[in-house]
Amino acid sequence: MSIMVPIAGDERRRMYLLTTLTFVTGMVDGVGFVGLDHVFGGTATGNILILGMALGGGADLPIVGPLAALVTFSLGATVAGMLLRGHPGRDWVSTITAILVVNAVVLAGLAGLLAITQERFDSTVQMTVSSATALVMGAQAVIARRMAVAEMNTIVITLSLVAWVGDSLVRPGTGIWNRRIVVVLVLFLGALVGVALMRVHIGVPMALAAALVMTIAVIGHRTLRTGPGVHV
Repeated sequence: MSIMVPIAGDERRRMYLLTTLTFVTGMVDGVGFVGLDHVFGGTATGNILILGMALGGGADLPIVGPLAALVTFSLGATVAGMLLRGHPGRDWVSTITAILVVNAVVLAGLAGLLAITQERFDSTVQMTVSSATALVMGAQAVIARRMAVAEMNTIVITLSLVAWVGDSLVRPGTGIWNRRIVVVLVLFLGALVGVALMRVHIGVPMALAAALVMTIAVIGHRTLRTGPGVHV
């Protein structure tokens, strides 16, 4: 008879993997906003704001791109949610691995598309890349929510910042350096690195994002996966 036992350091591993996912989000958002006509591929909030401002009369703000990204982001989240609905809880199951592997392949394909176009891409290519990126990141957001680590709100970064300022900075003994501020800084660094790498080529940060997501899939599958055959 086999008895399943928790793997030592699971929470720490989850924290590292979530931090890396947040970094990827920052990178693709930086690329989307700067290089893909002001479309946020990694988060929905920015696209909602841009749509509101554009419809309110904001000059030179896109409508179709952010709207398409919102639709595909929601579609990605819906598909991931449906695939994972039979696996409640925070366990890493093989379905998570499969979703992340597909995401990594899609991001790698987008990096290749950007490389082929040699940055002389038209609005159709921009729309394709931004919408496909949002599709991937919608699915990734569901996984990040499922893997939730205490005090690490990696989806709504504003909450992490508010919790840090309104709690960590004012409550004695809480400590200034904690997980709340880490996710904010990591998102910032992701955007910084993503835009900086665009100086080499716009496809470079997308390729790096693909490599990081694939790495997360492999590490998570090998160290956190539960289910048949994962026991002692």
